[in-house]
Amino acid sequence: MQMAKKAWSLVTPETIANCWKKSGIITSVDNASDTPIPQSLDSQALAILRAFVTTSMTQPEADEALEKVYGVASVDKKWDLLLKTITELEPDSDITSILIEIDSNLIQETPQSTATSMAAPKDPRLQIVENELMDHVEELRRRNRIHGDPLTLDEIIDPIEESEVGEEEGRYGENAEEKIVQQVQYECAVRNGEIIEVDDEEEELDAPPDISLQDLLQTCQTLQEQCLTRNLDDPRLAEQGLELMEQIRRFRGAVQKFSMKSVQQTQLDSFFTRK
Repeated sequence: MQMAKKAWSLVTPETIANCWKKSGIITSVDNASDTPIPQSLDSQALAILRAFVTTSMTQPEADEALEKVYGVASVDKKWDLLLKTITELEPDSDITSILIEIDSNLIQETPQSTATSMAAPKDPRLQIVENELMDHVEELRRRNRIHGDPLTLDEIIDPIEESEVGEEEGRYGENAEEKIVQQVQYECAVRNGEIIEVDDEEEELDAPPDISLQDLLQTCQTLQEQCLTRNLDDPRLAEQGLELMEQIRRFRGAVQKFSMKSVQQTQLDSFFTRK
């Protein structure tokens, strides 16, 4: 909060004019012209009132600043009512409505040369947020927290990096509608359980440890015996158990032959190695 107040105390009419120029509120027909836009007395006074609302500026300081704008002998009383409203604010009062009123008057009081034209007016609340954002950027720059040139308002709101995110997935190119429909159908199938996505890395991590051929044969024998359990009262399940037992028996026999062949090959290799 203190940082924000300090930043607002540094706001000048020129700062606000530059923000408007960058954000498009004030557009120049001749973009090559760098002639500064003169600030009216009222716009300078409104900038002072804005600082009075958002910073720790006291009323005597605000009065003195206004006198410097209009002259000691002829202080303009145009903003007395607004100044009185500001002085009556409580510390926890909502200042949004006051800022909207000040910024609305600032837009109206901004002088325009013959070479300039007003763009479509923005919502004052949006202008307040944009001004606050740029003020924070300026404060960070003053604190040496920003190296190099600070980002402009457009670069902050619409960074170039984000324009490239999702380019391959979000932009389907030719036959875009068909590809979108296919993607939606695929996601619906996954959600309904019709398609099961398998993560290769998780599958490798969760894979059971390898077992020896002897352990595999022992497991097959155990399964054969369990297929004959008497707890299967359902005739259909009992029949399926017999079929499974027969398949396991065949598989067990094939594994046993393979195991014996491997043992024989190992023995022959060992024999020739010894020779």
